[in-house]
Amino acid sequence: MNQETELKRASDTRWNSHYQSIVNLILLCSSVIVALDSIEDISSAERREVVLILEKMRTFEFAFSIHLMRNILGITSELSLTLQRKNQNIVNVMDFLKMSKQRFQEMRCDGWESFLTEISSFSAQHNIEVPKMDDIFILTGRSRRNTQSFSNLHHYRYDLFNIVINLQVQ
Repeated sequence: MNQETELKRASDTRWNSHYQSIVNLILLCSSVIVALDSIEDISSAERREVVLILEKMRTFEFAFSIHLMRNILGITSELSLTLQRKNQNIVNVMDFLKMSKQRFQEMRCDGWESFLTEISSFSAQHNIEVPKMDDIFILTGRSRRNTQSFSNLHHYRYDLFNIVINLQVQ
């Protein structure tokens, strides 16, 4: 199974390989965490880096990001593969582009609830705390003085989910 499901090298730069890497990271998330957690015989600087990676991988923000990237790259990967075919004519390409834009529109308008359910399920499987969407979003690493307060729902749905989809549609 590990031969069929592996993380790709950074040199594999086709969009489809990026998509497959994200899919595999989601599938192998627990194994990656265990592997990183068990690394020994490294310098203290490298160990600090591993600890930081593990901390990031155990956050809702990480789970949210990799699932959003998987969904986005799933649509763009199909479009990319279609554009690479040598026997495509412009009419077929334009139809496929229109279909891709429609999929993004549907994702933005009707996909939030199912997306959030999927991330919540993934988070539960990996012991990641899911923030309450009605709570105030707390921006980490910045002073809380003179900042606007808004909900987790606003941050994740409108500042991330919708913005990323809008950029893809454009």
